[in-house]
Amino acid sequence: MKKAVWLLPALFLLLSPLSAYADSGVTLTLASVEGRVGDTVEIPLTLADNPGIVSAQIKLKFDETRLQLLSVKDGGILGREIKHQETLTSPYTLSWENYVAKENFTENGVLCTLSFRVLAGEPGQTVPVTMSVEDYGVMNLALQDLPRKLTDGGVTVIEGASASPASWIVTGVVALIPVAAVAAVLIIDYGKKNKKEKKGIAD
Repeated sequence: MKKAVWLLPALFLLLSPLSAYADSGVTLTLASVEGRVGDTVEIPLTLADNPGIVSAQIKLKFDETRLQLLSVKDGGILGREIKHQETLTSPYTLSWENYVAKENFTENGVLCTLSFRVLAGEPGQTVPVTMSVEDYGVMNLALQDLPRKLTDGGVTVIEGASASPASWIVTGVVALIPVAAVAAVLIIDYGKKNKKEKKGIAD
């Protein structure tokens, strides 16, 4: 009986670090940014409070009539086993699957950066980008499902037209046309006047 009583505290001490480790969650945050219709904006997805993980699967959702996903640049803090969805459509799945890793990845920082083009929206309107994680979507080396805190982001549309280089080039060319026309008229007029003066001297 005494042996059984002694084994219970020992078993508790042995398992308690794993239990505490499993209860340690991660914080995933999508940034909130601003942009005009026509602009390309970048939304970073950051990882914080990382107790050590080897895999993560995150599903993103956004309105494709108002936002177009252009590219995903990985931050490189969760290894090289990257299996992000190939088609840039909503819902979009981010996936890191380092099942052969020998140790947990413990770095915090930018998991990836999402580039969006703002297609439509009224000034002051926020177009959300949301995320979800299923059970066992974030795991550590012991294959434990870690709790997580998710903060969604999005794009708040601001007033004004897109300040893309192409629009500036077109505007500049159109603006120069009247100036060029006036300059041409002045040159022609000056040439005619100069010819008359030379003719009068010759006579």
